[in-house]
Amino acid sequence: MLAVLTASGLAQRQDRKMDPEIVNYKLSMDKIKAFDGALHKITTAAKADPTLQTAMKGYGDKKTLAEMTAAVESNPKMMAVIKSSGLTAKEFCLVPMGIMAAGGAYMIQTQYKKDVSGLATAENVAFYGAHKDEIEKITNSWSHEE
Repeated sequence: MLAVLTASGLAQRQDRKMDPEIVNYKLSMDKIKAFDGALHKITTAAKADPTLQTAMKGYGDKKTLAEMTAAVESNPKMMAVIKSSGLTAKEFCLVPMGIMAAGGAYMIQTQYKKDVSGLATAENVAFYGAHKDEIEKITNSWSHEE
């Protein structure tokens, strides 16, 4: 499910720049844990609700953050869970994209010593590095949700 929510938003064509809202979104463990909780609740609900499953699959077609946010906002069942988790629809879309951007930037910076300022802020790259093990433990659980 995470792939559906994030792949289209993050894996933009290489000839386009990363959305500045993704680059500049400030990651925090509170937001990551709130997203994690919401994702698990939504995944559980989707297993019992085929209409929610169908709606979630449609998010992979969304190309921009604005399109993804609008799609999430249009689903009252998802929004109820997201709001109860303390997130907005935009944050629900930004958190996993921000993690992927910061994680990718961290890898490029540490392994290839390249400038990653177009992918994530220096603060987010440092945050990812400082919390790498915990973030990876959380995000690895998302691939088992599908």
